[in-house]
Parts: sequence; structure tokens; C-alpha cells
Amino acid sequence: MNIKYLIAGLAGVVLLFAAGKTEADTIGFSDIDSTDPPEQTLDISSQFSVEVTESDDQVLFTFYNDGPITSYIADIYFDDSTSLLSGMSIAVGDPPTSPGVLFLVDSPPPPFNFPQGDNLSPDFEEDFKASADKPGTGKDGVDESETLGILFEFSGGSTLTDIITALVNADLRIGLHVQGIGDEGFSDSYVTVPEPSTLLLLCLSAVCLMGYAWRWRKCCRLG
Repeated sequence: MNIKYLIAGLAGVVLLFAAGKTEADTIGFSDIDSTDPPEQTLDISSQFSVEVTESDDQVLFTFYNDGPITSYIADIYFDDSTSLLSGMSIAVGDPPTSPGVLFLVDSPPPPFNFPQGDNLSPDFEEDFKASADKPGTGKDGVDESETLGILFEFSGGSTLTDIITALVNADLRIGLHVQGIGDEGFSDSYVTVPEPSTLLLLCLSAVCLMGYAWRWRKCCRLG
């Protein structure tokens, strides 16, 4: 067997194993296309992110507002089409939740109303929602340089890898409703997009494994 195919196959296995053993991953957000007036088209999606980790047999989503533009996360929505999550709760303590940030889990049954969610394809279907107790700049929302932790139970035997994969595939989506943006104080909505490094890792692993499997089958036929 050609050694380069063996190395490629082993590299794919190692990469796939590393992806399966992921202890944390960071996902960014994208501005949702809308018909906002021109003065409200400032895209500050780059200052928001969510880190996904496992904590005491739960999955922890830690949300960041890195600034520098004035804004606060007022509401957070989850579209869990594959039912990987259950038992939503707010993580207390610093970290992962900054002092002065206070969110409550919305108890009415879904669906909720994620602003601009119907501008996505497919439409954003809200399964969970958490909101700032007292929204407003400098109040309970996630202002610049603040964080918020949200906990879920793993549902149906799901794992952290399943959840990160679902985020990469957009089978699990997270929406942010952000208010008080800039000097005008307008609002906007953002949805999760996978980090390029995560997509590259998964794609490279798949390509390497397929190449190794093809070469292995060919050698078996010849042998």
C-alpha cells in the first residue's frame, strides 16, 4: 500500500478523533438580512460569539459581547430542530455570567417571536428563549465586555460533539436580539454561523477518510 495514502487516512482518523473529543468550540454570528432603514444597517456581528463547553454533565453556552460599539444582548433564542437540548437554565456566578447581567428563562410555550427570524431559510423556529430581566443600556442585558452563561441538559443521549456538529450544520441555530446599538440606539438580530476553522476540520477529516477508504478497497480487490 502506498505510504502516502496510509498517512492521509491516519491523519483523517486523528482529525476526526480530535473533533469528537472537542471540549470547547466558539461560534460566531451573522447579521440577518432585513429591510431596515439605511441608518440602521451597521453590522456589529463580529463583536458577538458563543463558546460551547461541557460543564457538570450539562452543555454550557457562554455568550460574549466584546464591543467596542455600544449595544446589549436583550434576548437569546434557540432553534433546536434535532431536539438535542432540554431543561434550559441560567448559569450564575462570574464566570460565566458577569455581575450586573440578569436573564430569565421565558416560560410561555414556544414558538416565541425572534425578530427577523422569518427572513432566514428555513424560518427560525423558536424552541427556547431567555431575556434580560430589565433591558436597557447599562442594565441587565449583556453590554460590551460582559458575558452570559446558559445551561441545558443533554437530551436523548446527545453529546457535546453532537451539539457542535448541529451548530456547524445549522440543525441547531441560536439567535440574538440586540438593542441600544450605537448612538442611534437601534436594534438588530443575528444568527449563529460556524467558524471557518471548524468547517475546515470537519471537511478535511471527511476527505482524508474517503481517500483512505477508496485506496483500501482498491488494494483489497487487487490482493
